[in-house]
Amino acid sequence: MKTHTIRLTSADGHEFGCWESTAANPKGHVVILQEIFGVTDQLKEFASVLIKENLSVTIPQLFDRHQPDTVVPFSDADTGRAIMNSLDLNETLSDVEASINHASRSPLPLFIIGFCWGGGVAFRAAQRFVTSGTIVFYGTKLGDYLEDELLGPALLHFGKTDPLTPPELVEKIGEKFPSAEIHTYGCGHAFANHHRQTYDEESSHLAIQRTIDFVNRHLGDQGTST
Repeated sequence: MKTHTIRLTSADGHEFGCWESTAANPKGHVVILQEIFGVTDQLKEFASVLIKENLSVTIPQLFDRHQPDTVVPFSDADTGRAIMNSLDLNETLSDVEASINHASRSPLPLFIIGFCWGGGVAFRAAQRFVTSGTIVFYGTKLGDYLEDELLGPALLHFGKTDPLTPPELVEKIGEKFPSAEIHTYGCGHAFANHHRQTYDEESSHLAIQRTIDFVNRHLGDQGTST
């Protein structure tokens, strides 16, 4: 395993950092999209689980457009939310595309995993960019992205009591995207973040195992372009 920080450049010339770890014998590559707190130690710890599954990982610093290397404490969600709201979605997707292009230099299957804000961005990216699959953990703003089709397989995890993804929205998503694999858990938002009080160990372990199984099933997929 090799871990380092790299710099990438988006189509508009914006330069941003990425944390990256390369598995010793990788079978695929995963781009992880952050919560509203930046590229935290928690995300790197989640990445270590994937690396043990022989998946290399890149985590772009999507808050670099606000200020380079921004990491917000979990106790200060208001600041993270303010930064999120200050960013332009198309510019953020440009950074995601640059990360995908970087990872795609390898012929390995490529997946996107997003959490919270990054989950919504991942879902939108799955409507623009062809990958082997997209995994969304309690993505936000999904109600804004119900018009366009997904370009590849998708797995979505939701907490049943998460106010950001109420049951009626999850139902709409299932109706609009019948091919998507959707799971709900008896918990709230951010249940897979073991650094927060919202963490639910049983639900998190199950969602992570389902994520690994999903990746293994779709290692040969290339998505469907339009």
